[in-house]
Amino acid sequence: MQTAGFLCAGIQGESAASAAAKRDVEVIPLSRYNRGRVAGEGLQMGFAAVGAREIRRGVQDLAVGLEGESRTWQRREVSEIAAKRC
Repeated sequence: MQTAGFLCAGIQGESAASAAAKRDVEVIPLSRYNRGRVAGEGLQMGFAAVGAREIRRGVQDLAVGLEGESRTWQRREVSEIAAKRC
């Protein structure tokens, strides 16, 4: 069984998947299933092959990884705004 989750604006699926992999969480960016422009970034997550404890750990670790990606995106946005002012 699988489900999809959409990412907040500014977070890229590939970078989110890399952050998840660093925490031993397997996800697939939805952009891999599309040849053109993607309307929104997201991740495909499978859960049928693991138990409740492993799902809980994966969700918690994914949240930590996505939080890090969100902070990275926010820092990048602030840097770009500052560069435009100079």
